[in-house]
Amino acid sequence: MPPGPVRPLPIQEIAPGVRVQGPVPGLDEEVHALHRRFAQRP
Repeated sequence: MPPGPVRPLPIQEIAPGVRVQGPVPGLDEEVHALHRRFAQRP
């Protein structure tokens, strides 16, 4: 799948000062699978 037209931003740029944890093991592949399913929809 080609990159999208929107630049990905780090969470610290969107919500500075907010404490976050991650990455969550396996979540990246789960999200990629959702993207692939969405891209294959009729």
